[in-house]
Amino acid sequence: MAGKRESARIAAREQEQAEKQRNAAGATYKELVEAHYIPWAEREKKSAAADKTRLKLHIFPVIGALTLDEVTPQVLEALRDKMVASHCRATALQVLALVRKTFNHLGRLGLHTLRNPVALVKLPRLDNACERFFTHDEFDRFLAAAGKLGNPDLHDACILAVDTGLRLGELNRLMPADVNLELGFLTVREADGKPGGVVPLNSRVRAMLQKRLLTIAPGQHIFRTTRDGDREMSRRFTRLARALGLNDGVTDRRQQLTFHSLRHTFGSWLALADVELYRIQKLMRHKTPAMVQRYAHLRPSWLASDVEVLCKPPSRPDHVAD
Repeated sequence: MAGKRESARIAAREQEQAEKQRNAAGATYKELVEAHYIPWAEREKKSAAADKTRLKLHIFPVIGALTLDEVTPQVLEALRDKMVASHCRATALQVLALVRKTFNHLGRLGLHTLRNPVALVKLPRLDNACERFFTHDEFDRFLAAAGKLGNPDLHDACILAVDTGLRLGELNRLMPADVNLELGFLTVREADGKPGGVVPLNSRVRAMLQKRLLTIAPGQHIFRTTRDGDREMSRRFTRLARALGLNDGVTDRRQQLTFHSLRHTFGSWLALADVELYRIQKLMRHKTPAMVQRYAHLRPSWLASDVEVLCKPPSRPDHVAD
C-alpha cells in the first residue's frame, strides 16, 4: 500500500512538472522573467535594480519576444557582439551572466529542461586588471577632500579599504559583530565565491571603527548605504576623483582610479614596504600565489641579491691536489 501511495505521489509530481513546462512552452522569455525571476530578485538580491535595468535596456529588446527554446547560442553570440561594439566587454559579460542566471532560475522552478544556452557561448575575454594605485600624496589629498563631505561614509570606507584590502561588497556587508577591536581584527564572511577570513586592523582603522561603532546599532550594517550600496559608494568615489582631477586625460580603464584601486593600493604599498608575497597573499585572501605575482616587481629586494653577485669577482675554484 505504501509503495502505491509513493508511486501516486511521484506520478502527480511528474504530471505537475509536465503541466508547468507545457504552460511555459508558449510563453516568451520576457513574460517568464517578469513573472518569475524579477519578483524573486526583488526579494533576494541587492542588485535587483541593476538586473532590471540590464533586462530592459539590453536583453529584452533582443530576446524578450522569443520563447526559451528560440534563445539559441547563435542568438546570444549576436547579443554579445552587439554589446561589445556598443558598450564594452565587461558590460557584455554582465549581460550574458544575467541571461545565464535567469535560465538557471527558470530551470530550478521546473519551467524548462533545456541546456543553458550561455554555456555554449564563447565569453569575451577581459584585460582590465587594475594597474594604477594611489601614491601616498594622492591618497592623502583624496582622503582630506572626502573628510570635508557632509557624509563620512566615503572617508571611512577609503581608510578601511586601503588599510585592510577589503572589497567594496565585503565592506558594505560588515556588521558590528564582525569587528573585534580588543583583539584587533575583523571577520570577512565568504560570499559571491570570494573567500572570507580574519583581517588584522592597524591603528588608523581601529581608531576609525571605534568612533564609527558608537553610532551603529548591533543589527545595523557598519556602512548604512541603500539597497544599491555598492554602486552608491562607487559613484561617490568617482565623483570626488573627477572633482580632484585624478583621472583627467586617462582613457585606459586599467589606469583609472576607482574604488577597487584602494584594494590594489593595499597590496602595492605592502610590496613596496618589502612585505613577503606569501604574507600579501594571506592578507588579501587570494586563493593562489599566482594572484599576487603582479606585486612581485614592486618589492625593493626582489631578486636584488641575485644580480648583485655580478658586481663581485668570481670566486676561484678549489683545486684538488693530485
